[in-house]
Amino acid sequence: MDPKRSGGAPRRIDEQTQDWICVIARCDPRFIGQPLSCWSLVKLRDHLTTAGHVSTISVETVRRILDERGVTWQATKTTNSKIRHPIPVEGCVTRH
Repeated sequence: MDPKRSGGAPRRIDEQTQDWICVIARCDPRFIGQPLSCWSLVKLRDHLTTAGHVSTISVETVRRILDERGVTWQATKTTNSKIRHPIPVEGCVTRH
């Protein structure tokens, strides 16, 4: 066993793509043609895959990437208390 290697699978999303995900998360979705006032993790993930930035990515991976790079969160309130998707509060998101 290689003592320098940490556990887990190798990352499939490179640093440049992770940086680009953060840039998109901080921008106003309307500037890139999305009919949204702010991003949710699900909508951000959908945009990333539809636009071809990544072939596939989970909501949890998007959340982890943004969290690791210091994008802060504010939970949204929904009618279903079991569903909770945090949204970035930097850039395009209205602060409460």
